Amino acid sequence: MKKYGLMAVLLAGLGFACQREGNFPEVTNMPVEQSESGEKKPIAAGILLGQMIFDSVAYEVPQEKMLQPFIKEFGDGTVVDVAMIKRVQATKKDKPYYYVVGIGQKNGDFRMMALELYASEDNSLYVTSKSRKYISTSNDCDFCMFTYDKNVITGAECQSRDATTECTYAVEESNTFMR
Repeated sequence: MKKYGLMAVLLAGLGFACQREGNFPEVTNMPVEQSESGEKKPIAAGILLGQMIFDSVAYEVPQEKMLQPFIKEFGDGTVVDVAMIKRVQATKKDKPYYYVVGIGQKNGDFRMMALELYASEDNSLYVTSKSRKYISTSNDCDFCMFTYDKNVITGAECQSRDATTECTYAVEESNTFMR
């Protein structure tokens, strides 16, 4: 009889443990859209790409599954062979920013694209169609790196920092990544 009582308690406990209602994290730093009337409304959460656990990324979408969406996002023949999620944090006091980054080549020039990610309170990382898109291209430069101000991408410069080398840099306010 004790055996059946113990099984009933275990099954009831398992039932409570599997209940998921209300367990999804709230996204706290999602962008907001401002309407013409000045009213601010949050943008949908988007697609979950990964989660920061201490100092490492647990990928929800495997890195190799992000290559083709980056190729489509470039849309100009750039072949992307590296995709990763990067945290940018200048100092421990600064709020970190997160980006999904794709690196590839077109006609021998290195190209890099970064999309802003939004973090929930449990450090889940989301990309939305409203995530800002940053693109750099190496022209007469081995490799262009993004430059930052307060953890936000503000430009690109050649890693060699030679005055004769050049990087192009562009920003777009939306994207079609993972759509």
